[in-house]
Amino acid sequence: MMQRADLDKKVSILGARLNDIALINKNYALEDEPKHLFEELNKSMKALSELVYRIHVTNMETIDNGTTITAMLTKEEILKMRINTLIRIKESASIDSRFDKTIYTILINKAELQKELDECKSQLEKLDMKLQQLNWQTELI
Repeated sequence: MMQRADLDKKVSILGARLNDIALINKNYALEDEPKHLFEELNKSMKALSELVYRIHVTNMETIDNGTTITAMLTKEEILKMRINTLIRIKESASIDSRFDKTIYTILINKAELQKELDECKSQLEKLDMKLQQLNWQTELI
């Protein structure tokens, strides 16, 4: 993962350097040659593409207790989405001083909602720990 972060950063820096010289004053002394920067950018993007592919293959082929890392990552993404949705619902189900309590009523059982939210957060925490463990133990294909 460090290799991916390094490549992501390099691509970002090269892109920023190209942005900086895309349009310059004719009298400005050019520090970086665009052709050279584009070559470096393309080389870095190719390396990143190959690395990401290897990560995806590794995630599909690595199985822990009958589940691939890809399936675990999918579950993680959906759990995060569910948690964020439940948090927004919980916030919407609160009556504060802005609302007239004689007109508005809460239709959501906030205790059940909180219980489900806590369960999802617990599942996510366990899943994150498992993914981190597998990340350290798994060799990239």
